[in-house]
This record gives sequence, C-alpha cells and structure tokens, in this order.
Amino acid sequence: MLIIAILVALSAAATLRFIGAQHMSNTRTLLSKLQPLLNKQWSAVRDQAARENIPAATFQLLQNNFAGTDINATERMRVIWIKLRLQQAFPISFDEALYGIRLGNTQILPPLPSYQSALSTAGFTASSTASQPYESSVCLLLALQQGVSGSGVTPEKLGASNALLDIPGPSGTVKALVDDWGTPLGFCRWAIGNPIYNNTIPGGQTGFNDPGDPKGLLTIAGWQASTTPNYFVNFTTVIHALPPRTATAQATSYKVAPLIASAGPDKVLGLDPKTFAETSGNAGDNLYSVEQ
Repeated sequence: MLIIAILVALSAAATLRFIGAQHMSNTRTLLSKLQPLLNKQWSAVRDQAARENIPAATFQLLQNNFAGTDINATERMRVIWIKLRLQQAFPISFDEALYGIRLGNTQILPPLPSYQSALSTAGFTASSTASQPYESSVCLLLALQQGVSGSGVTPEKLGASNALLDIPGPSGTVKALVDDWGTPLGFCRWAIGNPIYNNTIPGGQTGFNDPGDPKGLLTIAGWQASTTPNYFVNFTTVIHALPPRTATAQATSYKVAPLIASAGPDKVLGLDPKTFAETSGNAGDNLYSVEQ
C-alpha cells in the first residue's frame, strides 16, 4: 500500500508538472502570434498618421498646449500627432475607449466609433465598474479585430480555441484575450517601465531610444522648461512619461513600445497598467510577447 501511495504521488506530481509546462508553452505560443499582429496594426496606424493632415482645430490645440513654437515645433507636432493617433487606436482602458483622449475637460481626439459601440452595447461605461484587469485585454482584442486587412482575430488564427473569454457587462458581453490559465492578458501601449525594455525610471537611456521620436524632439531642454503653457507636463499627463532633461545633462529617452503580458501560473500580473512597471513581487513568473 505504501509503495502504491508513493507511486500515485509521484505520478500526480509528474502530471502537474506536465500540465504546468503545457500551459507555459501554449501561452508563449499565443503571445508569439499576437505580437506580430499588434506590430502590423501599430505600423499601419503610425504610417497613416504620418501622412494625414491634422485638422485645423486640433492643430491649434496641439500647438497651444503641446508642440511649442520653437524651430522644432512643426516636426514635434507630427511626433505628438502620431502618438495621439496610436493612443486613440490602442486604448488600454474602457475610459479611453469610450471617451477618447482628453486634456482636462478638453477632448483632443474622440473615441473610435467601433470601440465605443462594442462597449456601449454591452452596457459598459467608464463609471459602470471600477477599473478591472480585463480592460486592456478587451481593448487589445478590439484593436486587433479592426485588422489591417479587416479580417480580425479568431481562435482559429491564433491556434487556441480557449484564447477568447466572454466578459459579461450590464447588458451584454465583450470578449477578452486570455492566456492558457484562463487569465486575461495585459496590454500596455507605452511599456516604458518594464524591465524587458531596459528602461530605468526616471533616468531613461542615453540617446534617442524612442522610435516615435528618433530626433529627440521631446528631450530638448527649452521645450521641457516652458511653463506658460507647460508643454512637458501636458505631454506627460496625456501621453506618456518622459525623462526630464536639464540644460547640462545629456539627452535621454525611454524605449517606447507596446507590450503584451501573461500573468503566468500565479494569475497575478503585478504591473502598473500605464507603464508595465513592476508593482509587486508577483511579476516574476509573467510571460511577455517580447522575450527578455
């Protein structure tokens, strides 16, 4: 009997290890399929924003509150416009998806109608629920379902029948992308705080590492030092953090790129939703769409 009990225990332990390894492998495979889809859609939005005309009213708003009036203002305006359009196309919360991008009470860009419709039909409003860990996953799926070719994302294309989960709302459901443990994935539009990108908040990296700002127009001391209006504060409030630059320090920037994460076997992401900086000791088993 003792021998049988030992054999059963060993068999159970081996089975659990196998199941855990399978969950890990399946999740890595899912993430490896999602990141190219994200990159493709990201590039499509960025390239379109680089070509399109900025509406006159928005141009004036950006000039008055973000871009400045120095010799680099025109180029900086385009950098900021592209970032705002990416932010509009890739929300990370229901608040952003429903109500667009705002500076205080002023709307800079409206929400995309398809996102607003999907969430509103399910009965979600920004105030209908406290911020939930599934929101960025739902938003990512909505973004990918727009599809550069309009084809969208399906479990068949992802090779995982359990990759989508229904999230109930007050009057309907929306779908979220989930890992092989059934936990909604996390999506961060500007993952500047995550160690995977080797950023150190608040220091950044020496040189111009932001692919959206290759000339370092957001690191110029005069632009950052303006106080009436405070372009630096407005930018970092609405878009993403920037390392402050003094008149004597060498210019630095963050590597600014999107990232998808799985909470791993403990099902706790442990990351700040806006930066993916680690907020607890639970992030050590996370899996990322970009390998460390």
